[in-house]
Amino acid sequence: MPALSNISTKVIDGVSYYLPCNNDEVIELVNYAIEHSKVICTRGAGHSIPLIKSIEKEKNRIYLYLGRMRKVEIDEQNQIVKVQGGCNLGYDPNDPAGISTVENSLVYQIHQEGFAFPDLGGITHQTVGGFLSTGASGSSLTNPFNEYLESITMVTTMGGTATMISFRRTNQYDTNHFFAAGLSLGLFGVIVEARFRMCDAFIIRGQEKTLSISDWPVDFFGEEPNKLPLLTFFTQHDFQRIIWWPQKGLKKVQVWEAKKQVMPQKFSPIPYEQLTGKFIGIPIQVAGGWLLKKFGQISWLIQRKSFFRRTELGGWLANVFRNTLVPCILRQLVTNGTVQFKDTWYHGLPMDNSIDERLIPVWLSELWFPIHQSPEIIKEFRDYFEIRHDGPGTFNYEIYPAKATEFWISPGYRRQSIRMDIFWFAGNKQDPIKDFFLDFWNQLDEYEFRSHWGKFIPEQTQDELLFLFPKMKDWRVCRSLYDPVNVFLNDYWKHKLHL
Repeated sequence: MPALSNISTKVIDGVSYYLPCNNDEVIELVNYAIEHSKVICTRGAGHSIPLIKSIEKEKNRIYLYLGRMRKVEIDEQNQIVKVQGGCNLGYDPNDPAGISTVENSLVYQIHQEGFAFPDLGGITHQTVGGFLSTGASGSSLTNPFNEYLESITMVTTMGGTATMISFRRTNQYDTNHFFAAGLSLGLFGVIVEARFRMCDAFIIRGQEKTLSISDWPVDFFGEEPNKLPLLTFFTQHDFQRIIWWPQKGLKKVQVWEAKKQVMPQKFSPIPYEQLTGKFIGIPIQVAGGWLLKKFGQISWLIQRKSFFRRTELGGWLANVFRNTLVPCILRQLVTNGTVQFKDTWYHGLPMDNSIDERLIPVWLSELWFPIHQSPEIIKEFRDYFEIRHDGPGTFNYEIYPAKATEFWISPGYRRQSIRMDIFWFAGNKQDPIKDFFLDFWNQLDEYEFRSHWGKFIPEQTQDELLFLFPKMKDWRVCRSLYDPVNVFLNDYWKHKLHL
């Protein structure tokens, strides 16, 4: 690759990335791409699968990683933080450049000054630029993270040359390009800086309860009017997350819920810990990863061998595996009980940070449905599991609420949502789309779901996209305005968005 003013490079997953350290170097790289008809591809923490893996296979690309651009400036008087786009929200243990630490993370630094963000996602490994680009979200119906974004600065190609543009929040939701740029999929330019409002630091206090669905006093499927409505449950807590194990012989939920409280003068946390302890003497995350891999191998064997589909003995063995063996083993890992916790906001809200992605690598499709349809959607999942050839599979399903937003192509655009995460264990050798996600997308299509852009998404026609995202046409006009020479238009999004 060409040497540009001695800009540092690093090979990441077999691909050579530039590591610019300031705006001038980003501008130089963008101008070089314009001059040589190349496409700029930027990555953050690499959580956007299959996007990152797809673009790393494309030709004639310049790859950027902004890990050296992580400066944080805090304006205490106005409660504003300005941060460069390559700064990780929290510590990224898998940072390919080895730069990320707890101390240089955004959330740690603002907490030290007595400030906070109102919400965070379940994981905070992501960079600021990556988190904003894909429209990631937390679990709050009251104060979502992206509502505190005040401005975003990019290096665009507006006018045919590398040009710095800042977009600032106003209340002109339908015309201000801030609401297009705030979720731009990396297609407007390189995010080099963002400004956020902050709130006062706080703690969260809550519990996670594991119990059978029948014992949960919430009307999960909309069929038990004597129980608390699911929509009411979503509004009773500041933060909530439901893990659903729908397998026959299991049928449990793990309900994580928390409320925010004022930060006390003295505080001794009791952290929430996920997937700790041992299973038959093996650390649960190690055992869980091995079991998920073996479950996947056996499930695939059952699917492709006609013996299990066409013979009485084969059908009986398949049923024993899916409805007896798998639930029996999972019951040893998913035990009933209640865990109490209290923690600082930045450590407690990202409850999945403790999971080692190398031991339990998970890919997912995240579907956003109108929140008023919550019981109907969950019931649709349950009933669909009854007719699926492999039932619900061997993993869980995750459920979050999300507040409506004004960002033009957000899956939460102007509607409160219930989000269903469909998980695929990345250790399986099969095709996650063809062998798993596609059936769900087809089954649920009538509910007009919108997909999280950074996860696996279905193939949709241009008309379908324009119907699901009413501002998509305006967003596309903005994209052409800020990148008229298509320096940021990679093959992946060209195909997915019909650009």
